[in-house]
Amino acid sequence: MSHTVLKHQLFRNEPEARTSQLLCCPKCLIRLNAYEAHYACSHCKGQYPILDGIVDLRESDAAYFCEFERGAMHHLLEESPDALEKAIDGLLRQTEANSRLGEYIVGEGRAGWKFLLPIREAATVLDLGCGWGGIAHSLAKSCGDVIAMDSTMERMRFLKQRANRDGLNNLNCVCSGDGNQLPFANETFDIIIINGVLEWVPSGRKGDPGAIQKAFLGEVRRVLRDNGTLFLGIENRYSWKTWFRQPDGHTGLRYVPWLPRRLADLYSQFHGRGSYRNYLYGRAQYQTLLEEVGFQESSFYVPLPGYDHPSKMVPLSDNDRLRQSVIRPEKSSLKRFRQSVKASLTARFPDAYGIVTNNPGAPPSFLDSFCEFLAEKIPRHFSNRPEVTDYRINGEMGMVTVILADGGNGDHARSVLKLPLHSRSDQDVKREADNLTLIQEQRHPYGKLRSSIPSAVGCDDYEGQTYALFSYIRGHDGDIYSRKRGRRELAIDEASKFAMKMHVESKHAFAESTSTPCELVHNCAKQVLTIAATSGQAKSLELLVDKLSAQLSNRPTDLVLGHGDFKLANCIFDPATGYLNGVIDWGAGLRPELPLFDLSFLIVDACSQMAGKSLPNELESWISGEWLYPEMHRILAKYAKTLNLTFDDEDIQILGAYQWLKRMTPLADGYESRRFDYRYVDSMFQAILPE
Repeated sequence: MSHTVLKHQLFRNEPEARTSQLLCCPKCLIRLNAYEAHYACSHCKGQYPILDGIVDLRESDAAYFCEFERGAMHHLLEESPDALEKAIDGLLRQTEANSRLGEYIVGEGRAGWKFLLPIREAATVLDLGCGWGGIAHSLAKSCGDVIAMDSTMERMRFLKQRANRDGLNNLNCVCSGDGNQLPFANETFDIIIINGVLEWVPSGRKGDPGAIQKAFLGEVRRVLRDNGTLFLGIENRYSWKTWFRQPDGHTGLRYVPWLPRRLADLYSQFHGRGSYRNYLYGRAQYQTLLEEVGFQESSFYVPLPGYDHPSKMVPLSDNDRLRQSVIRPEKSSLKRFRQSVKASLTARFPDAYGIVTNNPGAPPSFLDSFCEFLAEKIPRHFSNRPEVTDYRINGEMGMVTVILADGGNGDHARSVLKLPLHSRSDQDVKREADNLTLIQEQRHPYGKLRSSIPSAVGCDDYEGQTYALFSYIRGHDGDIYSRKRGRRELAIDEASKFAMKMHVESKHAFAESTSTPCELVHNCAKQVLTIAATSGQAKSLELLVDKLSAQLSNRPTDLVLGHGDFKLANCIFDPATGYLNGVIDWGAGLRPELPLFDLSFLIVDACSQMAGKSLPNELESWISGEWLYPEMHRILAKYAKTLNLTFDDEDIQILGAYQWLKRMTPLADGYESRRFDYRYVDSMFQAILPE
């Protein structure tokens, strides 16, 4: 992904004095002058120190909002920027923090909604109350100047170190937030982000919380350009989960948001939580509040499952899509009924909103302008401007996937647009486009299967953002059958037939390959070793690799071209017949692989869901030789016979151990947010402990 490179850097700590281009005095809103170690106001004579290139505009440094104690944060900041991820992992383990906190700190998926905004290389962006700065970090890859502002200096220093390491010279940090005015001139920013912040603004301030929030939004409107855009991520006061006794995320008390404000305040004080000041609102109330401070046009989205870790962005007005996005496949009629009720409640009373507010004359969103671009660039593929029918965010993979429908052909002509969020996913999507282009060639080993494989329509760069467009395979992904026994077995059988054809066609491609199964094992092991947290884990890995290498050496076999991520979720089935329509997501494919790996990868996932077991427990049963699913064993044996391979209980152990390595390898990547889920990582290492 191309990053914006600025000709100047706004907040350089240079020896000579200079005038800041954006900053104003937080007291009198006069432009600040920059000196070697501080900023100064020529009007009120106020001085504001600079620490590690970050100006401190706070009235007091006493306030500290962070998931870790101050001493622990200072220790973290002493680490080398190149070792930040490893230091974060160590701190999470030391404090036994929530396993999702690592993703919250460095994950790119939290800003996955950014393509709904008018992001462009010339845009100036302000992220208010940015916290650890994950959203600002992502926006800096798509926009011009990005200012991240938070009142906790330690988190600002962390973000600054991370930005410097990653070469994001256009991401600048300001420590501020305890004053009544934003320290910027009128009409400074094109885009302002307020994600999970508005409800906290009244904390520690005197006065009516609602009036304080309104005044804050008035300040936001002041520093936003007349044709600017505001993104507001916040909970819904009337979330349906409150009915079912889910505690409020701000006070820890049930029912508080629903209560009248005065009663909520008394209730909070009675339980020793202090005055209730974290005001939330409903859709109409948010609309009114925004209009009262000058915002005129607002579009409401529902971030699912929540605004802090969204995996989908669904327009609030699309009730059918909201319901379908929530429903999961269940076995019993009672559970299916509960899913139906949950879906209806979510459509009517969602947990949270993502509100995009555009002032008149605001540029179109990235996605809107991109759809116009596609209609002009690929008229043979789109007879009219394409329309968005689904918007998905995969935070772990760092990918936004958008389903587009041809506006002139209704719902029947669709395409899949992929927008990577970081450099690794950027490489993945380009590799997938290259792979699918190769497959569509008649001479490729998979050429005979191309009717069941998407084609690459285009892969290029738009406004500094890499994109790839693929054809769409109609049907349901196989996850919908994961809890329906009869349909599940049919789906796995259909997928196994595809795997047989795929590997029979490609087996000869590596008949004389210099790669060997043992080399595949050792290449994975080198990467997995980097995430071993203890010497015991490293030793367990060494023993696993030695045993696996010995087993593979005694079973010479030709390699095949693998899919790399072969699972029911990537297999698309005809909803009427249950037959396989195609296989998607080829970014990890067309690489040398063990013949049985793809199919066993799918079966491990399916068996884990069937038995309600965790993935580490399922793999442990394979590695230990205790695995026993007769129907799945039959499918694997049939596949092995088709490829003239031996297949016995030892092969189950080999496949389990090799799968463990392949599933752990991505966690060694610095962009993989799940690497910070230390409980998951430890449970995976527990699965290979010698008896």
